[in-house]
Amino acid sequence: MISAQFKCSFSMVAVIATSLMTSTAQADIASGIVVRHHLNGSIGNGRGVCIQLSPAIPAPGWACLYKTNALYAEIAAMLMSAYLTQTPITISSTAMDANQYLIIDVVD
Repeated sequence: MISAQFKCSFSMVAVIATSLMTSTAQADIASGIVVRHHLNGSIGNGRGVCIQLSPAIPAPGWACLYKTNALYAEIAAMLMSAYLTQTPITISSTAMDANQYLIIDVVD
């Protein structure tokens, strides 16, 4: 026979394990028109283009694409096209860099 204490402990472990398995990184999503397209060659950490949107991305207001992104060339071209044509875009990010700028993962 299984003790009540064991059942309670086992239930707690099951609840914790389930919550850990179902938790995912919260994605930050921003949509708008690219109003600034910024490149800075003196940044040596693999950072590529940074953008600002209207409506604004929450402070400090920048989102950057890093060259470690597997689709760097394609996303950089998409950001430039959106800037030149003033086409609305949506960016997704799951992390921030040291400056608290969103790191761009996906662009729609």
